[in-house]
Amino acid sequence: MTHASRFAGWFLVIVATLGVWGALRLPLGRPGSPEAGFVPLIEAILLGLTGLTLGCQRNANPAGPLPAWPTGDAKRMILKLLMALAGYILSMPIIGYSLATFLFLSVAIWAWRRYSLLVSLAYALAVTLVIQFTFSVALSMPLPRGAFGF
Repeated sequence: MTHASRFAGWFLVIVATLGVWGALRLPLGRPGSPEAGFVPLIEAILLGLTGLTLGCQRNANPAGPLPAWPTGDAKRMILKLLMALAGYILSMPIIGYSLATFLFLSVAIWAWRRYSLLVSLAYALAVTLVIQFTFSVALSMPLPRGAFGF
């Protein structure tokens, strides 16, 4: 286990804490009748447990070399993904969950540079529709709406 892995574990704990905080701001419901905050709360707890497990492990090979930080295209891809994630978080209260998710997935998939822009848009639309159908229709769980009502 390297220092970078332990750092990643504790970073996941911080992200999970923010996820729990955000989920508790939404109505939770009950296991038989979940509401909008129920699934994010469970996922944040599981993410936090994973981060704790990773962060608390001892170094198996403390004298091993440290991993190299990304450079060039990989570094630019990471920065684009971080900016897309920040935009997603900041835009969701304004434009709503579905549109923010579509835009985030479009940028994230395209930033990975494995697909063309058209394929990225199609894939993002498909994933967004599946999420929308699963939660809104199949589970009758309302997704957060933005300031404009959608």
